[in-house]
Amino acid sequence: MRRLRALAVASLAIATTLTGSTQVTADTRDKITINVWLNDYPIPGYLAARVKAAEDFNRLYPRYHVNVVPYDYTKLPADLSKAAKEGKHPTIANYYSNAVQVALDTGDRRGKPLFKSVEKAIGKRDHVLGQQNVLPDLVPAYRSYYTRRGDLTSMPTTAMTSLLFANTTVLAAAGITEVPRTWAALEAACDAIAKLPDGPPHCATWANHNWFPQQAVLQQDAPLANHGNGRFGRATRVDLDSAALRSYVSWLDGLHDKGHFLYTTNADQTWEGVFQAFGSQQVAFALSSANTAGLFASMGQQGGFQTAAGRMPYNDAVPLSGNLVTGDSLWLADGLDKATEDGALAFMLFLNNPDNAVAWHKSNHYLPMTRTAVRRLEAEGWFTANPADRIAIDQVNANTGTPAALGPVLGDFHGVQTALTSAVHDVLVGGADPATRLRQADHEAQRHLSTYNAWCASGGQRHANCFRIYPLG
Repeated sequence: MRRLRALAVASLAIATTLTGSTQVTADTRDKITINVWLNDYPIPGYLAARVKAAEDFNRLYPRYHVNVVPYDYTKLPADLSKAAKEGKHPTIANYYSNAVQVALDTGDRRGKPLFKSVEKAIGKRDHVLGQQNVLPDLVPAYRSYYTRRGDLTSMPTTAMTSLLFANTTVLAAAGITEVPRTWAALEAACDAIAKLPDGPPHCATWANHNWFPQQAVLQQDAPLANHGNGRFGRATRVDLDSAALRSYVSWLDGLHDKGHFLYTTNADQTWEGVFQAFGSQQVAFALSSANTAGLFASMGQQGGFQTAAGRMPYNDAVPLSGNLVTGDSLWLADGLDKATEDGALAFMLFLNNPDNAVAWHKSNHYLPMTRTAVRRLEAEGWFTANPADRIAIDQVNANTGTPAALGPVLGDFHGVQTALTSAVHDVLVGGADPATRLRQADHEAQRHLSTYNAWCASGGQRHANCFRIYPLG
């Protein structure tokens, strides 16, 4: 990762510090500098396509110099808030999707909101500095996730969802002809697999990561917070004691009690236990991010078995509302002069133009950001060669767009999510009663949210917990 950061900075021919300030050189002295702090993740080559896009933009617009600063995504919100208080914040800042409330609450040195609406900044313009306005072309689920009170607050640039990956060689031996789509179908498949004389010791696995119980709740159109899941106003009440969440944890506990579910480790943020279990054929199913499809296919090739992907199973006892979209978005600093603001907007639009949206998807299999990019990939035959990508797109397109289905906007989401995963751990490992343990988790999560609202919603001194980001996994 250090080598990637060094490459990113060197390739832009600039010198940056951890606060994002730029060393003035002969090449940049007469240019308008656009400082862009981008989240960096522990994924080899993650930002390579972004660095190239910045270089391309700089060549296309000699008046501007986009200065990319790679940042540890867990540290960016706190460091940016500190820089904003000193008047040293970047032009564009990248926040992970579970930090929307943190971005909304981040203030400048006068205590005013640091960021302005991307949609309002673009206004009714079809183009900004020749770059087409792609906001109407964004995949609706991505646009809706970052829309609050009818206003698109930031520019979505990365999106992902989760899929169920299957060892179809084992499935065929058990007489299963398709990847299960519901909780009941997955449990029935596990019952059949358990009867195989030489089958895997367990049926399914996934990390104890907040992503999965959260999605299970949203699939059932149940909110995790009040005020429209925090989308109509600040969330002041969290709900980890819902019937939807109890249904999921009880179902998972039942799979575990039968020996069907392999629990690796609590909050297995590396996910290595999941990958190792699938690759060594200890399980036939694994839930993971859609963009890991290539990894699962490679495991099958190396292990001599066939693989396939399917949508994340859901509770078919209630109507399916959709699946959560997570990822990243870019936030625009307020108070910029027109030339700088237009340059920043043009760069955001440039990143999501058809060429760059397709290139970004191909570089890492994150979901294509616009409908035009999807159509172009279809025309190229990309989805024929990469069927998991098509399944992922269809899954997010099925989102009903209700506040519950879109997911919550919460303060100290890290604390809330940790309370939830700790409860799941205690149910699976400690034998805790799901309903009782979730009530306890609900009280704990409420303390986190209330503390955030008391300490972090104002523009004054803010506690370090205000900026905690739950690990991506």
